[in-house]
Amino acid sequence: MNCLVVDDDVLSVKAVEVCISKTPFLELAGSCYNAKDAINLIRETKVDLIFLDVEMPGTNGFEMLEQLKSIPQIILVTGKPEYAVEAFDYDVTDFLVKPFDFERFSKAATRAKHYHELSKDINTTDGTDN
Repeated sequence: MNCLVVDDDVLSVKAVEVCISKTPFLELAGSCYNAKDAINLIRETKVDLIFLDVEMPGTNGFEMLEQLKSIPQIILVTGKPEYAVEAFDYDVTDFLVKPFDFERFSKAATRAKHYHELSKDINTTDGTDN
């Protein structure tokens, strides 16, 4: 699965990138430090999964999702657990609270992989293709 990391914090981006590199079914498509760059990358690159922070300068993570025509799977990565309730409005796949460990990351990534495989199966049986 092609992944995008979107977070304004360099250390948080690096932590997610390290976890992605340890997960065989994930491929890093890119990392962005703001929503504008992320939206541009999503328009140019196939992205299956976004690891997205909520609080960023300018456009926050939720506002970014509202600007996307087609929303890939989202795993929110934030230091504020209270965003979990609002996350349900955006059908996020999972929610990681900073700081997180690799075991919790792996659980979230595996959930995304299962949803991705189900989506591919549904598209195959209805005659469409991803």
